[in-house]
Amino acid sequence: MNYGHEGWQSSAEDLQNDLSKKGVNDFKVYHRYKLPDDMSPVSYMVKNALNWFYINMCGDEFLRREFIDNWFDLVVKFVIKDEKQVAVFKQQIIDDIESKKPDVAKYKTEVMRDYNLLLKLNPELPHAKKDGDISAIMDGAVFGFAPNDIKYFCEMDRPRNRDQERRLYKRLRKRKVYNTYILAPETVKSLILRLQERKL
Repeated sequence: MNYGHEGWQSSAEDLQNDLSKKGVNDFKVYHRYKLPDDMSPVSYMVKNALNWFYINMCGDEFLRREFIDNWFDLVVKFVIKDEKQVAVFKQQIIDDIESKKPDVAKYKTEVMRDYNLLLKLNPELPHAKKDGDISAIMDGAVFGFAPNDIKYFCEMDRPRNRDQERRLYKRLRKRKVYNTYILAPETVKSLILRLQERKL
């Protein structure tokens, strides 16, 4: 299935293009991964988003309510400002899910099929160590994030040196390099060295 928008770019690709404009052509932050069934990045992203939506919506009562509340807080309330309208829309979605009774097992099977095929096509990608890593790895591949950056994102729940991270990002900004997504500290350090070599 193709959802169009072939001109869509990821933040990693934007950063790569910015580095190229500065003459830094030998530092790779953007990776073009092979996606299952030769899908475009947008098609793959939308398909995964729908699968995860139904998986979360059809979970147990606590998970479903938590997911719905979070989803509406993050997405719907930016569009619908009236609280009563939000509540009505939320209930409509719940009723729709309950009436159709989607096959959760089918969506989970499809997600795992796409995830395993993605790893087979791109052995450089990190492997999931917990359930939450699966969607992070799939999304990271869609946006073309480097394997090490995807791995770091998956490990963000571990203890981190946030002060060091802030100092590294500040050093990047001083060189007029702006990233809009999370880079591993090792990536930032290597990039700063490359910029210094170019006297940037």
